[in-house]
Amino acid sequence: MSSADTGSKKQKDKSKRKSTSQPSVVITPHGKNEGTNTDWEYKPPPGAALVNHAVDAGEFDYESLKGQEEHLEMWIIRVPDTVRPKALSNLSLDVPSGSKTSKVGSLERKHASYDVWYLGDDTNDAVGGEEVKNLSVLVPRAKKGGKLYAAPKLPTRHFVLSARPPLPTPDPSSESSSQDSLTIQHKNPPRPTYPKEVLKHRFVPFGSLYCEGVEQMEVDEEPSLPKGSKPPADTHPESGGKPKKRKTETAEDSSEPRKSRKSKGTSS
Repeated sequence: MSSADTGSKKQKDKSKRKSTSQPSVVITPHGKNEGTNTDWEYKPPPGAALVNHAVDAGEFDYESLKGQEEHLEMWIIRVPDTVRPKALSNLSLDVPSGSKTSKVGSLERKHASYDVWYLGDDTNDAVGGEEVKNLSVLVPRAKKGGKLYAAPKLPTRHFVLSARPPLPTPDPSSESSSQDSLTIQHKNPPRPTYPKEVLKHRFVPFGSLYCEGVEQMEVDEEPSLPKGSKPPADTHPESGGKPKKRKTETAEDSSEPRKSRKSKGTSS
């Protein structure tokens, strides 16, 4: 066997290995010409199935909304879990002309009652629903196989359905229970809110709010001396309370003994 035959066999084996290891790729003339591969498609995990997007969305289809952008408004309504969307079919709302949060309607159900609130530009802690203003709408598109796309128009109004607070039950034995008392409901006072640009930092150390008018502790007063009497002389602490006696000499008397002391010292 020649060396040329062995070399050709090795090349054939390498080409076979490359062909078996690489998956089959179909090149299409569209896009960036990257081709398609069956292994690239999404496969749901075991026990799950893909959602069939091929449904008729009706007036909420992407193409129908895109053609009527100028004549339609898109609203977002947050509904509790206990209320089905079909319950809103006969609901009438009084849409306000201003931009303030206000109550625009009500919904009566068998076991509960709900109030419909319009969310304006102002902040209202009692109603809530601030997260609704940051939501984006996805609508199906029939031309793309029913896949979801962002709506061609942004939402213009936001609403929230909140449960109506229960009324307090009056005491039947009390005489003040009347029809007027049934309409009274408990309402918490609004929390005070201040803009951050108005607030100023203030450092208040401990004891800085001391008031001078506070009653002080009573202290025994020192005994007062009678008129004409002299205060006692200072006593030495080591002596038995007796004052020290000091000699006072004039300049003439003190000069003579000093000279005699010097003369005595020189004579001896």
